[in-house]
Amino acid sequence: MLLKPFKILTKMGQEKNTPLGSIGSVLWGFDMLLEVLEKTREKYKIEKRDPNNENQKLSHLATCIDHAHRLFSKYYELTDDTEAYIVAMVLDPRQKYKYFFDHWQ
Repeated sequence: MLLKPFKILTKMGQEKNTPLGSIGSVLWGFDMLLEVLEKTREKYKIEKRDPNNENQKLSHLATCIDHAHRLFSKYYELTDDTEAYIVAMVLDPRQKYKYFFDHWQ
């Protein structure tokens, strides 16, 4: 079901006093939802927009997925310019551990 991950992450993001209800969980949430949109497109063989064809008509679901993907990508990129997200990633011990695990012997 396409909307289930959106519902789950929304509820998790609203929890107070939990590690998942913090600004540090936003970026992996974006990653997860973008992946859900891409996998949905593949699973149901939903057509992609052809940039060379301005008159192309997409199905309603394809249009919605394209719109959601564009919005999530836009806001995901904006996190690079927001100091709060950068500080949260640096201070979040889960992110530090992953960095050291991936880049250090």
